Amino acid sequence: MQGHSESTRQQYVGDIVNCANGIAEIDVKNKFQVGDRLEIIHPSGNRIVELTEMKNLEGEAVSVAPGSGHRVQIPLQGELAKGMVARFI
Repeated sequence: MQGHSESTRQQYVGDIVNCANGIAEIDVKNKFQVGDRLEIIHPSGNRIVELTEMKNLEGEAVSVAPGSGHRVQIPLQGELAKGMVARFI
């Protein structure tokens, strides 16, 4: 983990509104999808993850978070509520 963003080639894609039991709920702001490399930006330290799966709030697998107005769940360990999510472009 590091305290600063690794790259300037990123797009902000959402906010972590809840994180429990290894699942983070993301309030989507911009499109992202399974396979994207994401940077989790949080005061406790930043981390980079590859998105391997994603579900809608009904628990159904989805491959794309289409943009603003949606919420999705992604696997993410740690207490990261109030963090931000960016994708590498």
